[in-house]
Amino acid sequence: MESVARRAGWLRALGAGTVGLGGPALAGAVFPGLGVALFGLEMAVVLIVLGAALFGSEMISERAFRLLRWMSNRPEPKGPPSRPRKV
Repeated sequence: MESVARRAGWLRALGAGTVGLGGPALAGAVFPGLGVALFGLEMAVVLIVLGAALFGSEMISERAFRLLRWMSNRPEPKGPPSRPRKV
């Protein structure tokens, strides 16, 4: 049986996708120019994040990939094991 938290995560993703796609669609149906502007703005944000992830400096790229993991609701990967320090 599926847990409540897992089901809620799925519904949250569905709601975010509906708002992300439905907002420009509704705006485009009512005011076509506004719908095109919102769609263009969303695509610009996606391209900026992907460009930063692929072509940015190491720090910027790491932050962009963390943002992508956060948006897809995936946990942070475990860091490398720490080595014992010699005193």
